[in-house]
Amino acid sequence: MELVVCPQGCWSSTATPKSIVVSTPLDVITWLESAPIASVVLAGDFKTDKVLAAFLAESYPAIPIAEEA
Repeated sequence: MELVVCPQGCWSSTATPKSIVVSTPLDVITWLESAPIASVVLAGDFKTDKVLAAFLAESYPAIPIAEEA
């Protein structure tokens, strides 16, 4: 399952019907801790959030982190 991180009101071209779209870093952590997430996509303003990207990479090294194109 793919987790797409997109600020509220943001539209993500990456999201599919099987994606989970969240809008806060806390929601990201909640989903990562409670569901089998295969990858995380940072979209909208989160694409440039290097702190969030670094935290996710360090805390969840087995889960690929990508920025939406």
